[in-house]
Amino acid sequence: MTPRELAERWRADADLLRRRGAPHQADCLETCARELEEILTQYELEQLSPTDAATETGYSAGQIRRLFPGRKRIPRKDLPKKPGHGRAA
Repeated sequence: MTPRELAERWRADADLLRRRGAPHQADCLETCARELEEILTQYELEQLSPTDAATETGYSAGQIRRLFPGRKRIPRKDLPKKPGHGRAA
């Protein structure tokens, strides 16, 4: 399960709680889902240097520079993932 899928599940659980008469618990769960999504968005939009991007992707900094010519910073969400190289989020 991805973190975004978890946030979706929390929202569905909040809907169920609300239908079952637990609006305060539902509000709490929705707040958690919203906070998780905000953090994920910030993480994905973080601008990385080619060196930092290389560390995250498994590609070399030179390969990253060739993939993103002229760019000094690359959003994490745009980075390729080298097969077999684990990456968070």
